[in-house]
Amino acid sequence: MPQDCVYVPSPCFRYVILVTLSMWEMAGP
Repeated sequence: MPQDCVYVPSPCFRYVILVTLSMWEMAGP
């Protein structure tokens, strides 16, 4: 988890979405 998460919520949120999408893509058919 990037340190930006503690100070700026925006980059943190984008990071979480990116990871979630990556996981979904890998788990997809």
